[in-house]
Amino acid sequence: MTNNQSTSTPKLASGLEIGSVAEQYMAEGQYKAALEKFQGSLGVLVPLLSSEPKGRRRDLLHQQIQLWLVQAENTKSLLSLTDMNGANIAEAKEH
Repeated sequence: MTNNQSTSTPKLASGLEIGSVAEQYMAEGQYKAALEKFQGSLGVLVPLLSSEPKGRRRDLLHQQIQLWLVQAENTKSLLSLTDMNGANIAEAKEH
């Protein structure tokens, strides 16, 4: 393992762990926390993808990033809808 690979491996493990925690938050319905974790994970993993050599590990990392990008966008949309519904309920109570 080269020096570059050994220094990126802990970051890779950390990014994957953060993403796994995000999935757990999603399963528990804690969407704001999940979104924060997805963003943190992607912030670590996306830069690593460009330095990852071609091969199975890079392909798997790319697939995981794509999955978490979609989940982050879906979570963001869900939170946006929740905020809009909350605003509509508050407005209805005022009238």
